[in-house]
Amino acid sequence: MEVAGNAARAKELLARMMTAYPEEEMTLLTRILLGENVDLPKPVAQDQPQPAVAEDLTENYLAPPMHNPFNPSTTISYQLFAETHTHLFVYDEMGREVARLVDETKGKGRHSVVLDGSNLPSGIYFLRFEAGSFIRTAKVVLIK
Repeated sequence: MEVAGNAARAKELLARMMTAYPEEEMTLLTRILLGENVDLPKPVAQDQPQPAVAEDLTENYLAPPMHNPFNPSTTISYQLFAETHTHLFVYDEMGREVARLVDETKGKGRHSVVLDGSNLPSGIYFLRFEAGSFIRTAKVVLIK
């Protein structure tokens, strides 16, 4: 019975993801795995501007999570231009906090933390990063 419930939940999450994020890479990959014909977007040329990383540490920055989608863990990197109290929380798609990765004062520089999803169900999660007045949110997908 539990396997049938998990399969139904997975199908429900997949349908939500495909509806909410029809052009996201993860949705396209999922549709390919399901055997659908998909028109893939053209790759971005290497000479086009890439997201800036504040190399001179004049601003806070949250890097895109490494390994997204991920299973069972992903690394989240960020940088701070000054010592500040920093929060990095993980929320499920219902808005419930499921993990507190960072909740302390951190010094200037680059930092990273691992999100271990081994105890979380497959699904879409949101990272909320706060450092002073700098606030960013990122989406990650856990697939088991």
